[in-house]
Amino acid sequence: TTKSKVEIINLRNSPAILYGIDEEVENGFQKYEKPKAKLEEVDGFIISTPEHNRSIPAVLKNTIDLVTLLGRLILNDNHTIYPSTFPGPRDGVKSTSALSAILIYQDAKVAGSDAVGFFGKKIKEGTLVTSDDKAAIQKSLQKLEN
Repeated sequence: TTKSKVEIINLRNSPAILYGIDEEVENGFQKYEKPKAKLEEVDGFIISTPEHNRSIPAVLKNTIDLVTLLGRLILNDNHTIYPSTFPGPRDGVKSTSALSAILIYQDAKVAGSDAVGFFGKKIKEGTLVTSDDKAAIQKSLQKLEN
């Protein structure tokens, strides 16, 4: 088993703006240079997202767009997995599909796009308890490490 260093970046704790030409002209993107540099150092990404109205949350889409506007395809040639959760039976399939369509333009090497439906029943005390979901996510993580 390979030991990987993992750092969690929670978008709720990150500076975010809705991209617009007015914001760019008035304030530029200097405050994003430090987070961008950190993203450029990594070898892979795990983008975990809930499903919001059959897609990904607007803040995640905006963040991906903003990072791209900063001048580099951050996900380019980096292995990426993107698990999703959904409280119902659809398993977050719409959010993983939406994210897949976006990541195609980022040239990400997708190592997995696992989704966990009925997560309220499958996660107990912060731990995923269903063996088939666990196995799928572990398989994606192994691809990410290679």
